Amino acid sequence: MSRIPEEDLIRLHNHFLKEGKKAGANAAEWEAMNLWGGRCTDQKRGLKNAWAILDGLAILNPPNLSGEWADGLTPAQIEREAAEFLSLDPDTLSEEEMEEISVNSVDSWEEGSSDGFFQEIDRLANLRIMEEEKPS
Repeated sequence: MSRIPEEDLIRLHNHFLKEGKKAGANAAEWEAMNLWGGRCTDQKRGLKNAWAILDGLAILNPPNLSGEWADGLTPAQIEREAAEFLSLDPDTLSEEEMEEISVNSVDSWEEGSSDGFFQEIDRLANLRIMEEEKPS
């Protein structure tokens, strides 16, 4: 039987959803720099990239917990951080409790990350297109 109260699991979900959204929005800013920002030297290509995003033709990957980057988060890091967020010692939790923590932190972070990434990349693509369409 789990000793983690439902209200704590809700707090955990909301906290990691918010953290994921921030990470996703930050990743979208980096992606925009590559697609049409300061790291894109061909402005016509940049505009086409922005349109491809809005037309749903671009294949983009929001940040995830694969740990593929040197400082990238992993599910184990999120789970540990989540347990500590609740002032629990992750080494003393049961498998069931860790699963509850995982669902309410790891899954929430990845959901938030995806939402934050796609909302921000769409917003930035719209801004890029509006810059082009402004009368001189």
